[in-house]
Amino acid sequence: MINQNTKNEVAIVGPIPPPYGGIANHIERLTKHLDLNRVSYRIINHKQKAEHKLKKVSSLFFYINFLFCCPYKVVHFHQTLNGFEFIYWYLFSRLHRSKIIITIHNQYLLNASIVVKNIQLYFLRKTKYLKLYIVSNNLYEFLSANSIGCRHLPSYVPLLAEKRTGKMHKNEQNAVMFNAFRLNSNNANSVYGFDLFMGIVKKYDFPYLILVADEIGSDRMYIESQVLNLCRNVRILYNQNLIDYLENTMILIRPNRSDAFGISIQEALDVEVMVIASDVCSRPQGAILFKTGSFEDLDKKFDDLLKMTFEEKVKLFSNVEKTFYHTEIINLYSQLLEENETNYSIPKNR
Repeated sequence: MINQNTKNEVAIVGPIPPPYGGIANHIERLTKHLDLNRVSYRIINHKQKAEHKLKKVSSLFFYINFLFCCPYKVVHFHQTLNGFEFIYWYLFSRLHRSKIIITIHNQYLLNASIVVKNIQLYFLRKTKYLKLYIVSNNLYEFLSANSIGCRHLPSYVPLLAEKRTGKMHKNEQNAVMFNAFRLNSNNANSVYGFDLFMGIVKKYDFPYLILVADEIGSDRMYIESQVLNLCRNVRILYNQNLIDYLENTMILIRPNRSDAFGISIQEALDVEVMVIASDVCSRPQGAILFKTGSFEDLDKKFDDLLKMTFEEKVKLFSNVEKTFYHTEIINLYSQLLEENETNYSIPKNR
């Protein structure tokens, strides 16, 4: 089924802030670069304020409608459908002649059961996509080994110069930061390594900032019960943009036990904030890595970082690589839209 009223824009299917999650930040920043390069696009997402169950039902109808009534010739899907996206992409590719681009931002597929994993791989092989971008190097290697054509492309998009809006309290200058998207008792330790961060909080007397991107999906009572009784110098921020607070931060700690890349790491390095991160996946050059799950190693690296001389810090940041991953996507969009324009201008033989 093809909608005849096709539009020569790139349909970008995915979330935008708020909340300030990794995918939402990626898309929002990408659109600013697209505007700068005069590339036509349209954001396609479901943003309805409703009760949780009603929102799920409404979202389902939204995506079903887009499945059958998409008017766009180029569609870029970002993983947002919590596991069913593989079937959705397959169906979409069979119903439309649109040129399909897919970006998978996490590596949840690696943790799926064998049955679920095989089902998802089956549908991914059958999907007619033009490009499949994988943010996680671990997932990229897994898919490549299973004969899935894809390309490893970290999702970091540099921020264009703009005014920062975050306000630091006077005693928070040179704070230590921890960030998460949705933080609750189920994922705090297994995904975000919250217990490792709390070990640092207990041992070192610093002001700490905890940024939680999605307050609705987080357990506020759990977070505050874990933190506030241990340290008086902790401030918890919800639904705030991390970059607004980074420049006055001394160290960013990303102790995740599960991760794909860690956009916040590259953000911190770009504004010369030191980073300690777990080695659970490939990390941006310049981050100091510790063994995943090991508090002893994290503690040692944190202590070493505090003792760094000015010269050592300069050398550390001289190794930070400037990234331009987003330019590949922009160039691909431009190429596809130009091809569509050319096809429109060629008269059909009768």
